Amino acid sequence: MKGRITCLLLSFIVILALILSSCQPAQAPETEGETVRGKVVSTPDQPKEKEQETTSPSEPAAPSGPQYGGTLKIIGILATVDPITWDPANCHWMTDYHISFYQENLVIGDLSRGPRGTNEFGFNFSAWIPDDLTTGMLAEDWTQPDPLTVIFTIRKGVYFPDKTGVMSSRELTADDVEYSLNRLFESPRLPKDRFDWVESVTATAKYEVVLQMSKFHSNWLAMIAWGAAYVKIYPPELVTAGIADWRNAVGTGPFMLDDYVTGSSLTYVRNPLYWGKETIDGEDYKLPFADSLLLPIIPDASTRLAALRTGKADIIESVPWEERASLERTCPDLLKSRYLAAGAPALVMRMDTPPFDDIRVRQALSMAIDRQAFIDSQLGGEGVLLSFPLSAAWPASIYTPLEETPESVQELFTYNPEKARALLTEAGYPDGFKAETVTTSAAASIDFASVVVSYLADIEVELEIKPYEYATYNGIIYGRSYKHTIAAAQGNSNPFAVLRSRIRPTDPFNFSMFNDPYADDIIAQIEAESDVTTRNQMMKDINVYFLEQAPLVIFPTGYTYKYAWPWVKNWFGEHEAGFYNPAPIYARIWLDQDLKKEMDY
Repeated sequence: MKGRITCLLLSFIVILALILSSCQPAQAPETEGETVRGKVVSTPDQPKEKEQETTSPSEPAAPSGPQYGGTLKIIGILATVDPITWDPANCHWMTDYHISFYQENLVIGDLSRGPRGTNEFGFNFSAWIPDDLTTGMLAEDWTQPDPLTVIFTIRKGVYFPDKTGVMSSRELTADDVEYSLNRLFESPRLPKDRFDWVESVTATAKYEVVLQMSKFHSNWLAMIAWGAAYVKIYPPELVTAGIADWRNAVGTGPFMLDDYVTGSSLTYVRNPLYWGKETIDGEDYKLPFADSLLLPIIPDASTRLAALRTGKADIIESVPWEERASLERTCPDLLKSRYLAAGAPALVMRMDTPPFDDIRVRQALSMAIDRQAFIDSQLGGEGVLLSFPLSAAWPASIYTPLEETPESVQELFTYNPEKARALLTEAGYPDGFKAETVTTSAAASIDFASVVVSYLADIEVELEIKPYEYATYNGIIYGRSYKHTIAAAQGNSNPFAVLRSRIRPTDPFNFSMFNDPYADDIIAQIEAESDVTTRNQMMKDINVYFLEQAPLVIFPTGYTYKYAWPWVKNWFGEHEAGFYNPAPIYARIWLDQDLKKEMDY
């Protein structure tokens, strides 16, 4: 029975609560492979052999080769929450994830350069793909005749499917690209300086779009072409019909949104007109392989794990360290991949509000944290002391290890409650002070905030936790209506973007209200710098400066694990091909139905 009975015995209580249409979910982080049962799912520095033999797509697929059909059920990185909006122009980062299955970008990550191919990149980062590891999506190619001009050649033969009440099937053209991007630029929800470097986006021919910059932007490819800024392409007919209604959803992606049940699941079905293909052992296969894709919404961690254990879910993309040993012991057939989280939990302090406008207070709070104890007690003994703003999983050309930073930075990450108390006294708070911290009502968020509270209590800082439901929490933090601090995970998406978002005063993610003319000027210089080596060094330098100002109490970053059943084929541990965009990865997965039956699932 391949471990099925054992898994069932540990899961049958929670599985009673499962509904067939909603049996999986999760959250997200990144990089590094490990082995379970001799099978490496994702290893950045070790190429993988192809697992399957292929047959002609016109012939019945052999059990060992690609097979069409079945429902791919994935506990994805955002499976604990409902979609916020269906309109990219509303500029909410989460939107890209839910619409990526049916709406596409101009450019995408080249998955053949990842674990399934040359293994140059893990494709686990939500908002960073090195420029040289991208490939065409809706744009089959692009050229840059001068630094301020980019010409995109739009792929021919890409079609929108029929959508009742919205549109008849037709070919995508450059006009759709021009329309989608210009509608984004005109959105009142778009941060005013996000695209201040764009002069125009114009369809100059049926299959040609010209991006004209008013000033060079070093991150233009990510910003305009593959993500990080809600740059999905869709038809004007969708807006006319009502883009806010999920029932009208339409696009050129591998799947079509078929059903959405609030608090339960999202169901997508194969787009029969999808243009994409996958080459396996020299044979081309039309994508996607699965007939449908099920993404459930289940906040409860035990229910998510029960779904995986019982084979109701094929893949789970985020398992905390606390559950790893039990999961591997009870279901030893699972394949595993470890990756470093994309960011770090942190206490974000308002630098424009007393007492956090005093750098000595901010430094004191940072020194009050025993980070090694946090790794041992909260991260299962596996973690990295410093992985924010820049990630420890990034190359040395960008990331500076803690031990190589100046002493002024290293001191902030060294547990020293005695000096913390001295700094508070020097700042005028010998008896500490009281403050509030805002967080979400999710158990994990409250747990983290509680850890922060316990550490700060040791230096007489009394922090009151203010938990809110996620939508309310979003309104508070983006509306800047929190009094003192935020206790929450901080994501480090792409090197330039994460520095810009925490330094530029006008950026919506600058929750610490960091306002430093020197640092802001450096960000502007990085933005305009065309030489990659120079740009990377500037990012390393300003990152150190940012850390010295201590706008956040940065906690260690841990590892998370992904698991899949052996019947999941042509998946190599990736979960991001673009900005929160797993669609090209999921489209390439096929299910070995015979093996699943053989394992009695």
